[in-house]
Amino acid sequence: EDDDLLKANSPVNRAEDITVPTLLAHGTLDSVVEHSQFVRMRRNLKGRGHVDLSYPDEDHYFSAQSNRQDLAGELIDFVEDHLGKSQFAAD
Repeated sequence: EDDDLLKANSPVNRAEDITVPTLLAHGTLDSVVEHSQFVRMRRNLKGRGHVDLSYPDEDHYFSAQSNRQDLAGELIDFVEDHLGKSQFAAD
């Protein structure tokens, strides 16, 4: 019963109901969330204006400094694209 409820309400099974901009980021070496889950969610959101970022050789915690920096830049761009640039942002 609980499994059915969880499955029915899983974001991957309700992707068609997601109407807000979504950014997915995942490392292929993530041992907490299988990469196949990211791939499945990306597929279910395809063609709907969502952003997905896959980082080869990255773990769940984005341990590699270069990947953290890249993701931070991508997040800033995503927020600015959808909410506008902050009045406090550096030019």
